[in-house]
Amino acid sequence: MNFIKGAIIGSAITAGVIITYGDSLNHSKKKMMKTGKKLMKKMGVTAL
Repeated sequence: MNFIKGAIIGSAITAGVIITYGDSLNHSKKKMMKTGKKLMKKMGVTAL
């Protein structure tokens, strides 16, 4: 019984970490896109 309880808690913690990491990665990606767009505007390159 303890093994099953530990497995459930461990998988819940792992899922939480993966979701958190995915959100931070997505946020970082948005920030990079925004910076890239600003740089393109400064250089005078038209974006699609």
